Amino acid sequence: MVRLVGLVVTLGACGFHIPGGSSAQDAGGDGSVLTDGDVADMAIDEMPPPIDGDRSDWWNPQWTHRRRLTLDTSTFTGPVTDFPVLVRLPALAGVSASGADLRFVSIDGTTTYAYDLDSFSALGSSAIWVKMTIPQASVDTELWVYYGNPAAQAATSGAMVFSPTHVSVHHLGSFVDATGNGHLASNGSVSSVPSTNLAGRIGAARTFDGTDDYLALANGDGPYDFTVTMSASAWVKVAGFEDEYQAIVTKGDSSWRLARANTTNGVAFGWNDSNNLLGTTSVTGTEWRHVAIVQTQTTKNVYVDGQLDETIANSDLLDNNSYSVRFGMNEESTSGGARYWHGDIDEVRISATSRDAAWISAEHRTTAPAFTTVGVDETY
Repeated sequence: MVRLVGLVVTLGACGFHIPGGSSAQDAGGDGSVLTDGDVADMAIDEMPPPIDGDRSDWWNPQWTHRRRLTLDTSTFTGPVTDFPVLVRLPALAGVSASGADLRFVSIDGTTTYAYDLDSFSALGSSAIWVKMTIPQASVDTELWVYYGNPAAQAATSGAMVFSPTHVSVHHLGSFVDATGNGHLASNGSVSSVPSTNLAGRIGAARTFDGTDDYLALANGDGPYDFTVTMSASAWVKVAGFEDEYQAIVTKGDSSWRLARANTTNGVAFGWNDSNNLLGTTSVTGTEWRHVAIVQTQTTKNVYVDGQLDETIANSDLLDNNSYSVRFGMNEESTSGGARYWHGDIDEVRISATSRDAAWISAEHRTTAPAFTTVGVDETY
């Protein structure tokens, strides 16, 4: 079997050709400079597939282009079920302007995966959450992305990807709740809405000024009145730690909260008026850090960058209150001000489920640079 690199081979009798792959773009379609998690650090495989004329495994001929994607799930620490993996794509020649014709299909062509567009640019880089089960964590995972069907209707659906195991998910390029549960993030004062940072960990993030910026979730406090189990996670970048227990994601002082660990450089899990599990790993610096809190039926846990930071055997139920969930601010705080966050926040996820260590590790690993290797453009 012969491989040809960088050539266009036309097989007239078969009605298709295999062009050389496209190169990575230097900037996103929104004009932003690509960051460490963007397509600039993506592995682009420019080796054409074997030229054997066979398209018997083509999922659907109405989609005229496809690329093989290889996900570095060998770095996961265990299996995960119905997990949103992050797929990053470069510019795709032939894709529709809105990305409506994108389809993610199993490598054997039998299964289509639900997906949610975090950000999309036909001419730049895109970040897309694809719902998959990874049964074995010691090997890479392959799938296809199909495109090139101008008549295709959009199939992106955050609800299909994140519900029902998440209560709310916020990519923060916009304020919508990706789960479809309607927990819109908002702020009644224009001056205190966190500004957009195009160089987020995944797509766009939000920058909180540490003075009055925050976001509050709609639809009341009820959906977040967890008692036995829960999880909350976010990507953060610290600009300054000025106040104790600065808020990342909180439901007040008398319920659960993910915040700064008192006056240290770590993060903490608080669950009532007086109890906090203080993490010890520093999250300061110029890099994005993944932070998470998890309550199981028997333990409370703090994670940093996918690793267990602190844990305690504790079966106390979470206290509930009537305060709203807020990003970057603690609505109930009665001392030290409102504990405004000073820095950036991206990809906030809240769930009534206690995520295991493999899940939290995978949340961290899936956004890593070069997690996605993109194969060459094959045409039908």
